[in-house]
This record gives sequence, C-alpha cells and structure tokens, in this order.
Amino acid sequence: LISGNGGYGVYIAGRNFIVQGNLIGTDILGASAIGNASGGVFAASASLGTYNQIGGTGAGEGNLISGNGGHGIESRRGSAESAYDWIAGNLIGTDIGGCAALPNQGDGVRLVRGWYCQVGDVAAGGANVIAGNTGHGVNSISGRYVNVWGNLIGVGVDGSTVVPNQGNGVNLAVSENCEIGGSYLDRRNVISGNLGHGVALAALHATYYASVSVEGNWIGMAGDGALEAGNGGAGIAVLLGTGFRISANGIQANTGLGIDLNNDGVTTNDAAPDADGGPNGRMNFPVLTNLASGAGSTVVQGMLASQTNATAQIDFFRSLSV
Repeated sequence: LISGNGGYGVYIAGRNFIVQGNLIGTDILGASAIGNASGGVFAASASLGTYNQIGGTGAGEGNLISGNGGHGIESRRGSAESAYDWIAGNLIGTDIGGCAALPNQGDGVRLVRGWYCQVGDVAAGGANVIAGNTGHGVNSISGRYVNVWGNLIGVGVDGSTVVPNQGNGVNLAVSENCEIGGSYLDRRNVISGNLGHGVALAALHATYYASVSVEGNWIGMAGDGALEAGNGGAGIAVLLGTGFRISANGIQANTGLGIDLNNDGVTTNDAAPDADGGPNGRMNFPVLTNLASGAGSTVVQGMLASQTNATAQIDFFRSLSV
C-alpha cells in the first residue's frame, strides 16, 4: 500500500526497475482514494539501456494506480533512444473492481519523450484498464516507437461499462513511428466512452510525415462490438501533419465524425488532384455510386478524386445484422 504521500507514490530515477502488485493512491481495499499528492508513479531517466516495467501479465503483477493528485503513470525521458518502458496489466483510474471511477487528477498514462514504450500487451492479462481519469487516457508527447496494444481505454474491466476519461482516449502529440492497435486481433484496443476524441493525432508540423498506424481498434464500441459507447468528440481526429494510416477500425456512435481531418467537421471534396493540403493531406473521401448484390457476390462502384499516380486503400465492412 503506497498512499497518502506528499509527493509521488513511486519515484524512479534510475534504470531497470519493476513495480508490481501495489495499491498506489487508494485504501487497502482499493475502494477509496488516499491519493499521493504529485501522482502515482513517476519514472525519469536519460540513461541508455534503461528498462522499467510497471505491472505485468502474471497473476497479481498488475498495480492499482488510482485516486492520485497527478497523473497515474508519468514517464519523462531525456534523449535516450534505447530507454524502454513496459506498462501492462494495471488498473489506472478505477477502483479495484475495475468498473467504477477512482480518478487520477491528470492523464492515466503520460509519456514524455518516450522511446520504445509499450502500453498493454498481446499476452493474456496484459491489458491495462485506463479509465476514469481527469485527463487523457494515454498521452504521448514527443514520443517514438510507442505501441498501444490491447487496452481498455474509457471502459471498465468488463469491456462494457463506460468509465470515461475526461480528455481523449489516446492523444499522440508530436509523436512518430507509433502503433495504436494492429493487424492482429490481440492488439485491438477498446477506446470508447471518453469525453474527448477517441484518438487524437498531431505531428511536428503541417507537412511532417509521422508514420503512425491506427488499426483494428474498436472506437465508440464496447462489449462484444454490438454495444454503443461513443466518445464525446470524433472517433479519430487528425489535427496536424501527414503519414497517419487509419485502417480496419470499428468506429461508431461517436459525437463527431468517425474520422475527422482537421477537426472541423465534414470537409467537402475538392477536384483531382486533391491539392488542398492539411492534416493527412485532407484526403478526399470516396463517393460510392452503385451497389449490386447477388449470386454470392457484391459489386461496389464509385470514385476517389485523389492525387496523380497515388495509391489509396479503401476498406469495406459488412454488417452482421443485414
């Protein structure tokens, strides 16, 4: 039990630390807040070869990090390219039951200059529940090679109960070469019920190519995928820069658009070669003109006014209810 301290619950200023199996910011039952004033866990290092593990995939390895006066977990790096943080199997912002808010007063997980950080894991028990916090669920600032895999962000441990973070579910600011979700099912995040955007993306500047992938997530969906749990903004908002690959996500029931380039609502298509610029080039959306189904096949016709000699991928989805 690490609670009620005037600074951080855990302060790491070194390398190769493991933080497992603690109650940080709560009472012994994990039901009420006895917050640490500055935050739950703080890791600071500029050392090469640094490895810190917060939680884990084994039974009893996860921490309950809730009720603190600052961020749940904050990792703040110098310029060390080989620093690595692994955050898995924790409850961050909920009570011990995982379905009621016990907020940290800030982000659930905040990574500043995080390199080679992994939030969540593909192994059983590796999901973090990051919900109920007063800031963003996961906030990466000036990060590289940050992977967010297999988490419940804005919903409880049951995957259905909405426990909103008050900011965005995932916020990537000036971060690059990052992956939110992935092509494998076990990397899927549920990012739903948050009061801001489900995912917000911003690169270094307007023409910077971020090389960020948002793939295979449920955004605004919960439970078995049939429940609606929309975020309060867009499903995915691309705010600045290019090079954001958005593919194969289930996005529904959000207050804003499913995908909003420039966070300004529907952007009218311009004529080919789509030269208006802006976030993700303010790429035109495809216009479907005909749909014919029969004899075991479906034919979709339409057009996309895109850049000259460019290749675009268009995803199609089938509703199981039809």
